[in-house]
Amino acid sequence: HKCCVGLHHIPAMIASALSRVAARPCSRCSLRVSAGFSSTSGCGVSSTATLHWGDMDAFKHLNNTAYFKHFETARITHFEAIVARARELDPSYAGAEDFLKGEGIGPILAATSCRYRRPCVYPDKLTTTSSITLSTDGTHDGGEVGRFVMQYNIYSEAQEGALVATGEGEIVILDYATNTKATLHPAMEAAVREIG
Repeated sequence: HKCCVGLHHIPAMIASALSRVAARPCSRCSLRVSAGFSSTSGCGVSSTATLHWGDMDAFKHLNNTAYFKHFETARITHFEAIVARARELDPSYAGAEDFLKGEGIGPILAATSCRYRRPCVYPDKLTTTSSITLSTDGTHDGGEVGRFVMQYNIYSEAQEGALVATGEGEIVILDYATNTKATLHPAMEAAVREIG
């Protein structure tokens, strides 16, 4: 299902942990997802990365700044999935090509945060899941989507799928040509709602 982009390919140990802590099944398929995911949209997207020795700090665990790199990778993977789906929904939408190039209408990170739950140490593989909660930006007529929140969960394979960090990123849609707030094209909004 397109609603669970990447989630069907996460390591079995992480999938098992997700099913143990899941709050609800995906509304579009049988995969169970964690409580942080929006109940009105799809499951979201996931990415898995190997923890590198150089990511650890003097305290012999993953440096706090490295978690934001995992969030960034998840965010870009998520946006790539949204762009691909928007192209399928509306092949005539030319702006999809510019969405991740800093040209035309695209996303910009306004704020981000992380809650560290457990330390990670080398060696490990971390799976980061991401989902989007949509809101409307009151500055635009019609309530079009001009900002949203992306939630992140990071799971550790070495810790049997334990949730090691959670985070959020506030995303604002920007017209890069005028440096002003903008809204998502309807195909992009539909893709966000479908993927989650």
